[in-house]
Amino acid sequence: MVSDAILTLSACRWNIPVLACLEPAGWATFGTLRRALSVGSSSLARSLRTLARPGWVVAHPPARRGYALTPPGRCAAAASGRILRTVPSPEVEDLILRKWSLPVTAALRGFELSFAEIRALEPGISPRALTLALKGMIACGLVARRVTGGFPPSTAYRLTPRGAAFLPALETLDRCGGGAGPVPGTAG
Repeated sequence: MVSDAILTLSACRWNIPVLACLEPAGWATFGTLRRALSVGSSSLARSLRTLARPGWVVAHPPARRGYALTPPGRCAAAASGRILRTVPSPEVEDLILRKWSLPVTAALRGFELSFAEIRALEPGISPRALTLALKGMIACGLVARRVTGGFPPSTAYRLTPRGAAFLPALETLDRCGGGAGPVPGTAG
């Protein structure tokens, strides 16, 4: 099962960049985040709400529309910064910021799994979403696909060294905790 912290981080496309942007100073205003990330107000507000649920970000001070990292949020921000520093290209960054890329990476850590086994580890993912995530990750060289001989043939997926490069950041994130309660758009 993929941790709640990883699901929370990947629930919104802007969660990782927001945390990474907050990391250096520990806080920023809404306007500063919007300008730094070139993100729309509604997308940024959604990310901040998602990051507030596990207690990673708090409004501070409310009069200035500022947002500050909590101690667990600093840990998640450090993991987010590490994820962004690991990204080798803009194509991989776009892929890794999609909702299911990090949960699939976490599910495959240390294992070669079938499609059904990956789905069993993360029941909130639809077959179509998993197919799209795996195709994108294969195309970017993060995941390798192996078709076994035999009848019927089966397919197994594993992380490549390029995909495994994200594991230290995910392990840090697992130690941060967070993800209290269900994440919007996922089961459980």
